Amino acid sequence: NLTSQSGCFVCPAGKWCDNGVVMGACTRGYICLRGSVCSTPGAAGACPAVRDGTQLLNGQCPVGAYCPEETERPLLCPAGTHMAATSPLYPAAA
Repeated sequence: NLTSQSGCFVCPAGKWCDNGVVMGACTRGYICLRGSVCSTPGAAGACPAVRDGTQLLNGQCPVGAYCPEETERPLLCPAGTHMAATSPLYPAAA
């Protein structure tokens, strides 16, 4: 058992945590860089997206990128591709 808050750690990248327990992977189409409290940050009815200044820490994958399950950073779409959905999972051929 922990005896002080100093024994608590931020939820790891690509994962989401609840009450100090890693619950699972970040859902595809979303970014969980650190400290996420749900698998779909920024989705309607879910926990809010989190920013540190201009950097997105937890939220929906940005335009021009795709985010597989357990993403900690968005991956840029390859040249000659575009996003096939508004909540991007994988790029489609142009």
